[in-house]
Amino acid sequence: MPLKTLPLPSSDRAFARVVRKLADSTDSVAELVARLRPLYPEVALSRRMLSGEPAMFYVYRDGNYFGRRRSRRTTSEAGKSP
Repeated sequence: MPLKTLPLPSSDRAFARVVRKLADSTDSVAELVARLRPLYPEVALSRRMLSGEPAMFYVYRDGNYFGRRRSRRTTSEAGKSP
């Protein structure tokens, strides 16, 4: 059975198409990651754990929800001057 995925960022339509195409032809998370990694080196998958829902995986193009542009500073530090 193909993996159910939710590609992120959702605004990247090309990434979403690639993820869905590859997910439709595999039933293994490890295989999906291996197939995506040459195109998206920072890709990461995380299982969505909602009660009563079939298994679904978030597919992060940049390795996490915030992506590579996310500052390392915390929100409380962001408003302070150096």
